[in-house]
This record gives sequence, structure tokens and C-alpha cells, in this order.
Amino acid sequence: MLSPSMKKRLSYDDRYIHSSSSSFTNSIESGVSSNHRRSRLPQSFGLHDSLDYYDDEVDNTIIDHELVHRNRESLIRQLHTTEKAYVASLDLLVDLFIKPLKKDIERADARRSSFSGKGSTNPICTQREMLWLFCNLEDLHHFHHGVLMAVEQRLRIFGPTQIISDILKERIYDSLGKKYGTYLDRYNMVITTYSRMYQYAPFRKFVEAAQKDPRLNGATLLSLLQIPAGCVSTYAQIFIQLANGTEPNHPDYKGLCHVKKCIYGLYEEIRPKIDQADNIDQVWMLHQAFVNAPFQMQPNRRLILQGELARVSPKPLSTKHYSLLGLDKLKNMTSDARKNEWLVILFSDILMYVEARQEAKRTVLVYKEHMSLQHAKVRTVPRSEVGLPYCFEVTSSFTGFDSLSATAVTSPRAHILQTKSDEEQEDWVYHLSIIITELTKDLEARTRQRTGSNQTDRSNTSHSSSS
Repeated sequence: MLSPSMKKRLSYDDRYIHSSSSSFTNSIESGVSSNHRRSRLPQSFGLHDSLDYYDDEVDNTIIDHELVHRNRESLIRQLHTTEKAYVASLDLLVDLFIKPLKKDIERADARRSSFSGKGSTNPICTQREMLWLFCNLEDLHHFHHGVLMAVEQRLRIFGPTQIISDILKERIYDSLGKKYGTYLDRYNMVITTYSRMYQYAPFRKFVEAAQKDPRLNGATLLSLLQIPAGCVSTYAQIFIQLANGTEPNHPDYKGLCHVKKCIYGLYEEIRPKIDQADNIDQVWMLHQAFVNAPFQMQPNRRLILQGELARVSPKPLSTKHYSLLGLDKLKNMTSDARKNEWLVILFSDILMYVEARQEAKRTVLVYKEHMSLQHAKVRTVPRSEVGLPYCFEVTSSFTGFDSLSATAVTSPRAHILQTKSDEEQEDWVYHLSIIITELTKDLEARTRQRTGSNQTDRSNTSHSSSS
């Protein structure tokens, strides 16, 4: 069974775990939960001229008024609590990690300037690595302190008819897309830089020491870096619930409906980036589980497919099967599961084979082999060719030096894999074809760019010589 750290996203506060696109869309389409939505909303906050306190219908109206007000106030309190928790997590990130690392850079610069020779002149993190690792988190930290202050000031004067939509629109929504679009666009560099830097002993020592601070309450640098990726989803849920939980005749109803429309549009626009962040986290967790893999995590690597396939021999009369265990099956892996089962993982640049093993209360994925998909070919293999249904073949036409594993490849390799159905076969062939095409386009674009750059350099050199 997968360890909890592999099955669950790391997060300082569960309210900031990425929401899946499907579940969040469903919550939008169905409106708020029954706790925040009344079956009958009164038409007026005013008292009736002939109010009869013994009339059951009037009593129910009064109760409905009170419950709607309480539910709305509860949602606004939730906004405050959530914002306060988020700001606290950003405070910890800045105080325990960003500021000490900046001071270390300053000390290293001072040592180089003084030529004192005392201590290392190399900082734990360079300025460029700080930018890659922490992106615009200091800007987000300052931004959310302002949001929290605005919400707290409004709560001090809050009453039944008080509005909140102006803060949601002007203090949050208007800046949300730009600030979090930047972070999500660079999220791959954030996680990849963390993964690479953690292999560097001084950085790992610093992080492990900082993570012992009791204020973290078990959180890690990685979990603090992951929290912002789910912020837009969290705001969208709260804004929409507030709009749905406000009566049509409330002074804030029109403003909240406008904010609801805006935040939903922003969420739809930014959702692909949130999905990409989730995918990057999955890639990171897989790389943490890999054993003996000859490569590290790459910024542009994405998880495409994984599953239980069978590696077969190209000879129909002597077919040899290697049972491969899909990662989705690992969660349900029982004690009587067969050993030495293999998993096929399709990334956006390589096809990888691993063996799942249980070690010290966690599942590890032992590297067996991989195939670069650059210049590769894929085709459906007819049953008449191998004597088995649902097969496809991947052929690597790459020869030369494989930079991922630092090994020489002297000839193309062909792998025939068997799926369990026509649909699964079609799915694998389709995604492999897309990946191979995209890799080819990317290589051609880079080749043209290098060629154009070389021609420009030669032209400048020739011009200088003639002058």
C-alpha cells in the first residue's frame, strides 16, 4: 500500500490542498451545501405591520431570517479564519526560510569582499536559486497581509446589512489572477529547484534544522511551497458560497453576484494551471519513490499515463510476459500480491519501467529501464504478428548518448506491450503519438533557433572583419 505521504498532498492546512477540477465544478453547479442554502428565502428584512408572533408562518420567516444571517456571518468568519491561517503559513515560510537564506547570501558576499578567509564564501542558495525556489512568495506574503487587515477592519463594524463584496473585488479578486498566475506558471521551477537543491548537503542540513521549529507543527518547506497553488480554488469556493448564501434583497447581494461571476471566470481560466501543479506534485512524489533511477526530476516533465501492461516477446510461439503493476493498483495491493511485478509509467519525455517493492512501511519503485521518446515511433501490432490481442510497439530510433542515463545507445530498441482492451490500447497509442510529435516539434524549433543564432553570429563577425 502506498504510504500516506505518497497518497496525500503535503499541506500545512487542508483548506489549501488543491481542489480537483471535477469536484469543484460539481460544487459550483449544485450551489452551496444545505447548511448554507435555505429552501425558502424571505422577501424582506422588514417587520410586517400586522405581525402576529403566534402565527407559525411568521415565526418560520423570523427563524429563516436569523438562520440566513447566521450562515452568511459564518461564511465571512470562515473567510477570516482561512485568510489568517494562510498568512500564518506565509509568515513561517518567510521567517524560517527566506529571511535566513537571504542573510546567508549577505554573509557570503561580505566574506568575499573582505577576503577574510573565514568560513565558506559559497552561500547555501544563490540569488538565482532563491528566485527559482521562492518565485513571488514575498509579494504574495505582503499582499495577503493587506487582505487580512482589510477583512479584520470590516469585521469590527460588521452587522446584518454590512457589505463585504467590495473587499472581495478590490482587495482580492483584482490582483488574484496576476499574482497567482505568475506563481502557477513557475511552479514547475519551484518544485524542480527544491528537488535538486535538497540533494545539496548544506541546503538539506539547513532545511532539516529549520523544520524542527515547533511553530511548523509538522509542516515542511515543501508543504509550504505547495499551499499557494490551491489558493484560487479556495477563494472561489468561499466567494460562491457567500453569493449563494445571501438573500436577493440584501444590500450586498448584487455585488456578491458580480464577484461570484468574476471569480468563477478566473477559476475557469486558471484551472489548467492548477491541474498542471497537481501533475507536477505527482511527478515529484513518483521521483521520491524511485530507487536507482539514473536521472532527476525535470521542469517540463509531466505524468501522462501509468498502468498494468505486459511486456511480450516479438516471437508469437515463445511469448514471454512480464506482469506490470499500475500505480493505481498499488493502493489496493494486498499481502498476497505477486512479487517482482512491474509498472509502466509514461512521462512527457520518456517511457519508464519500474518494479514495485515494499520497504520500511513504504512502497518504492525500483528502476529497471527507460526509453527516450525523442524520434521514437509507435504503432498498433496486429494479433497475427505476435499471437496476442491489444498490443502496440514503441521503437526508439535514437542512437548516440542518452543524457538522462549517461549511457551510449548503439542501436534502436523496440518494446512490444500488451494492454487489456481495445480502448486501453488506443489510449496508449494516442498519447504516445502526441508526445512523440510534440518532442519532434520542440527539437525542430530549438534547431532552427540555434541555426538562426549561428547565422547571426557569422554575419556579425563578417561585418566586423570587413570594417
